[in-house]
Amino acid sequence: MDYMDLMSDFFTKNSRLASATEDKDIIEILLDNKSLIREISNNTKQTKIFKYAKDDWLKKLETVSRLKNQEEQIISVYDELLNKMISAPTALHLEGTIVLLMPVLDEVLSGLNKEEVLKKLEATC
Repeated sequence: MDYMDLMSDFFTKNSRLASATEDKDIIEILLDNKSLIREISNNTKQTKIFKYAKDDWLKKLETVSRLKNQEEQIISVYDELLNKMISAPTALHLEGTIVLLMPVLDEVLSGLNKEEVLKKLEATC
């Protein structure tokens, strides 16, 4: 399956993201889907678009890593992904957004333990 089909599966499988209004809920759904996000990320990294724009990806990853906590990083990347997908003027822009930002989301989510992240969020709410 290519990354566009996987993205379609991701949003179909996670239709509750459309009504999620709390960061905690969004983060929980994303953490539940780490393996699918990883698969999408791995597929996008094989594209010519990613290889051409790898420096942009690295800059984005560096910028996101400066945010103060993991929750903020996750929401920031996911929010940017959605906003750019919605406002993409062409299919190429849409694909470019997915190719560059899904690997960033994957990096931010990797190594995170769902229970630990949710406990931290509960403590701050």
